[in-house]
Parts: sequence; C-alpha cells; structure tokens
Amino acid sequence: MKQHELKVTFQPSGRSVYVLSGTVLLEAIGRAGIILQTPCGGRGTCGKCKVKIMNGECSPSAAGTQALSSEQIQQGFRLACQTHVENNLVIEIPRESRFETTDQILTSDTG
Repeated sequence: MKQHELKVTFQPSGRSVYVLSGTVLLEAIGRAGIILQTPCGGRGTCGKCKVKIMNGECSPSAAGTQALSSEQIQQGFRLACQTHVENNLVIEIPRESRFETTDQILTSDTG
C-alpha cells in the first residue's frame, strides 16, 4: 500500500514541503530549511518548539498537554517535536520558536 504525500506550508515564510503521513512535524520543518529551538532534543519537555496550527487538524500529544497551557492548546498550539502530520497543514511558526531569533549579548571577555 503506497502512502500519499501531504503538503505542509509554513508561515510567515510561505515555504511548503511534501511529507508522508506520520512524519514528525519537526522533521518537515527541517526539510523546509527552518530551524527551531529544541534544547530538550525533541523529547517534548521544554516547550520551545511550539507552533500554531492555522489550517488542518493535529491532536495534542501527551507531552504537549504537559508543556503547553490548555489555553494555548485551544488556540491551536502544538509541540513540533511531538506532532505527527496526518493531513495537509498550514503552520505558523512564532518568532520565539525560531532558532535564528535567539540573541546573545557578550558581557565579558576572557582574553
């Protein structure tokens, strides 16, 4: 039985990728060339990789219900590392979830 590919579109970049059903959303995001913060290594404990489902459906994972508030879950937020793609999706990636927005300020120098 051949699996069909599903389209996942990421906002605000507008990038899209096609993945097989059951693919972890974090992998799809990586295929689109977007890097998310994942300090827990994708175990679903830090909540830093949260994304918002704008179109399509994804059930919250057990880890997601622990890391996100019930209000966030109702608004469509999910953990990318714990969410599986089961249908075509449009995903919004919040600025704070993207790796490239992490700022570090040098406060001292050792040499």
